[in-house]
Amino acid sequence: RSRHMANLRLFYDHKKTGWSGTMRFIYRSRMAAIDIDGNNFANMKEEFSAGMLQVNMSVGKAIFKHMSVQAGINNLLNQIDTRFMPTIPGRHYFISIQFIQKK
Repeated sequence: RSRHMANLRLFYDHKKTGWSGTMRFIYRSRMAAIDIDGNNFANMKEEFSAGMLQVNMSVGKAIFKHMSVQAGINNLLNQIDTRFMPTIPGRHYFISIQFIQKK
């Protein structure tokens, strides 16, 4: 686990036009990833993964009365570390349609 982490989310919602947007910044400082010398303690530079800043953004629009559309990009800066963090993919694009049931 990283010693230092920060998470900032900015959100914009314009009710009149139905547009919305969000940006999320996730910072992780370097962290111990492996134990090369077998002493059960990360003490060498090669045993740490680099710190990273991941940026996610999306834009959405409410259309009709019961539907909204959203598009975005996760990991905008394409931060990858296949050796130490293989679970974090490169850029990930998405589009979603949401149907809203109002009571």
